[in-house]
Amino acid sequence: MKYIQERLVIAPTLLESMVATLSEDDMDLNEGDGTMTIRDILIHLIYMEQTFWMMEIENILKRNGTLEPIPWKGLDHTTAMGNFNGKKLVRIFQENRTENLELLHGINIKKRYLNRLGIDPELGKITLKEVLSAWTAHDLSHVYQILRCLCYQFRLDVGPLKKHIKILYQNY
Repeated sequence: MKYIQERLVIAPTLLESMVATLSEDDMDLNEGDGTMTIRDILIHLIYMEQTFWMMEIENILKRNGTLEPIPWKGLDHTTAMGNFNGKKLVRIFQENRTENLELLHGINIKKRYLNRLGIDPELGKITLKEVLSAWTAHDLSHVYQILRCLCYQFRLDVGPLKKHIKILYQNY
């Protein structure tokens, strides 16, 4: 648990340092047609923080079973915050994460609870440990996605050096 909680603290700090120097135009960078912008990614992280992770944890611990369908599927959660600047989005995420970490700390999850099961309507059986691990990996994967959005802008300009820059050739 300690390892997971330590990693959950990392994403807000990384996002803050990444977004601090970005212009508002940069917030709309993406990895090509049909991909999320940096702004979309931050809004998605906020939405998941507000509506999903703690709800799933509480469902497993308190209801000991059935989980709600994943709330973001099919919803456009960018509408409400789509005109917020990057720094404000990161601040909202940081505030939400702080609240959730305080809740998580207050629950005081014991090691024996980590194998407690929930039933996801789409995925079937999932354990508390899997939800906690997914929360952490989800954060870090979106940090990486933001880095990919920034790097994507240089994909045509680096010429043959592209072969030495893995982030540029592994996805495009």
